[in-house]
Amino acid sequence: AKLGCGEHTVCAGEPGKRRCECAAGYAGDARAGCEDVDECAKDAPCQGENTRCVNAAGGYVCSCADGFERRDGACVNVDECANKQALCDPAATCRDENPGYRCECKKGYEGDGRTCTDIDECATADRCGSNALCTNTAGSFRCACKPGYSGDGVTCTRIDPCKSTPCKNGGACTSNADGFDCNCNNTGFT
Repeated sequence: AKLGCGEHTVCAGEPGKRRCECAAGYAGDARAGCEDVDECAKDAPCQGENTRCVNAAGGYVCSCADGFERRDGACVNVDECANKQALCDPAATCRDENPGYRCECKKGYEGDGRTCTDIDECATADRCGSNALCTNTAGSFRCACKPGYSGDGVTCTRIDPCKSTPCKNGGACTSNADGFDCNCNNTGFT
């Protein structure tokens, strides 16, 4: 005679005295069908720091929590920065955390660390002197004195064009806003 056991059951007992029982990891009425037991919710069977229990059909699996990996039987922090698993922008610095990691945009960049964009320092503030030009560069900026000026780009001093005696034949040199003028009076030249 056929027993007619439900789903997730096993046939138990001796011949002639057979009965239906729920398979290991299942519970309920064996004739109607047994349901999976969530061992993780019931007993917390996984021991050790940074472990987690994952319920499976008829049982459970112990695994490491996110950001950890099993090494020598223990769940240890994964250094995503060192093993290049981190999803940081090339213009960001990766900082390992326990667990996980954090991306921080480098100086001169802004964003969430996964995406960093260059800050145009020349557009956001007066970085250079009044007689200098500001050039944005990747992650920074550069100051250079305007033509006719010399200095470090922050302090620029006008170059006196008359210093190089540009006037010929004894002409008198006078500096002006556009450069210089040569005055040929009393030299016999015009």
